[in-house]
Amino acid sequence: KFVTLFEIKKVKKRYLAWVEGTISDPKGRLKTSIGKDLPLGGRPRFKVTQNPSDPIAETFWEVIKNEKNKTLIALYPITGRTHQLRV
Repeated sequence: KFVTLFEIKKVKKRYLAWVEGTISDPKGRLKTSIGKDLPLGGRPRFKVTQNPSDPIAETFWEVIKNEKNKTLIALYPITGRTHQLRV
């Protein structure tokens, strides 16, 4: 049943993250290309790219609170690309 709800976009994901520094804007949207970084002899990693053929990752975010040079934010992925919140 959950699989169907995800497929028809009835489920909204919310992630919480502490980030370094103070974010002054109350909310925003990140939209960027994410591609693979293929180091010699290593496992592929993902990175932000300027390549128009790489898939776009889009995330809405909002600040929950600022505390001691850290910010607690809520992240709402719109696209669901591999590792988009980590990148």
